[in-house]
Amino acid sequence: LGKPNQAQSESIAQIITSFMIYGDRDNKKLSYILATAWHESKLLLVKEKRGTPGSALYQLQEKYWNTGFYGRGFVQLTHRENYIKLGKILNIDLVNNPDLALDRRYASDIINIGMMQGLFTGVSLHNYISFSHADYFNARKVVNGTDRAQLIADYTTKIINNLEYQIV
Repeated sequence: LGKPNQAQSESIAQIITSFMIYGDRDNKKLSYILATAWHESKLLLVKEKRGTPGSALYQLQEKYWNTGFYGRGFVQLTHRENYIKLGKILNIDLVNNPDLALDRRYASDIINIGMMQGLFTGVSLHNYISFSHADYFNARKVVNGTDRAQLIADYTTKIINNLEYQIV
């Protein structure tokens, strides 16, 4: 995926730190979380961009855009109910302060907790990735159906193949 810049390196370090708390030491799951963060935000703390009027993305965003609960952070957290759920777990007020999802620590916790516990779609990474099995294509269902599933699966494989260290 290329050499990360300083902000991306800090994001990777924080996502790994959060995974050490909320994850299960499975490098395949960590790699998939990092691949998702790369796909969703390029490992940067960004707000979702508004789609072009008339596009499919614009139409999808119409469901939540004007509520203020549009995508933020590494996983592009959307929808009020997700801000409520993650805010309660993290003991922060994401509903009244949705930009807290742009804080590196909270964004890292959100992506790890959400994916590990299945809070985004009701399906967790454990359904698709374990120490003995990995279905990176269908793991996309943890966040967003199978939208761009093969691309993220390919990112995951690249990350795994380039790991310098194993979590033990």
